[in-house]
Amino acid sequence: MGRGMGSRWAALGGVVFVVVNAVTGVAGSEPPGADASASTAGAFFAAHAGAIEAGLWLFGLGALGLLWWFGAVYRWMRSAERSSGCAAASLVGFGIGGAMTFAASAVWSAAALAASDLGATARIVNLIGWQLRAAAGFGLAVHLLATNALALRDRSLRMWLISVGDASAIAFVVSGVATSTSTGDAGDLAGLAAVMLYSIWILGVSHHLWRWNPTMPGASAAALGMVGRSVA
Repeated sequence: MGRGMGSRWAALGGVVFVVVNAVTGVAGSEPPGADASASTAGAFFAAHAGAIEAGLWLFGLGALGLLWWFGAVYRWMRSAERSSGCAAASLVGFGIGGAMTFAASAVWSAAALAASDLGATARIVNLIGWQLRAAAGFGLAVHLLATNALALRDRSLRMWLISVGDASAIAFVVSGVATSTSTGDAGDLAGLAAVMLYSIWILGVSHHLWRWNPTMPGASAAALGMVGRSVA
C-alpha cells in the first residue's frame, strides 16, 4: 500500500479493538469478582451464559484488529535506532498478555457452557479466570513500559500519552498483585483503571500511527512524533 496506508489501516485496528472491548463490557459478560462465592459465581454463569459466550468471540474479533495494530507499532519501534531491546520486550509482553487474557476468557466461557455442572467448583473456576487475567496484566505492563521507554528516548509520543501508558502499566501490576494475593475489590478496581487507561493509550498511539508514513525516507520512531506535531 502506498503512502503508508498499511499503517493507517492498522491504526484503525486499534480503534476497532477499543470499541469492541467497550461493547463487550457493556453487554454484561464480565464475570463476578474474585471474592464471589460458589453460589454467586454459579448463578452468574448460568444467567449470563449467552453474554459470556458472545463476549469471547467478540473479544476475538477485536483482538484481530489489535494484532494488526501491534504489527504497525512493532514496525515503528523497529525503525528506530538501537530499538531491538525495547521492541522485543514489547512483543513478548504483548504476546503473554494477549495469551493469558484469551485463556481467562476461555475459562469463563467454558464455565458458562457447563454452568449446571459446576456446583461448589464454580468459585474455583471463577478464581482461575481471574488469576489468568492477573498474569496477563504483568505481560501488558512490560509491553507498555517498553514501548513508552523507546518513545520517551526518541520523543516520538507526547508526554501526556506516555504518562497515560505508564499509569496503565502501574495499574496492571497493582491489579495483578492484588488479585494474586487477595480476593477483595482492590484488584478489580485497579484492573478497571488499567483497562480504561490502556484503551486511551491505544487510541492515542493509533492517532500517531495514522499520521506516520513509514515509506518516507528516513522514517523512524522519532518521525512518528515529528509528523504528529507538524500536523497538530
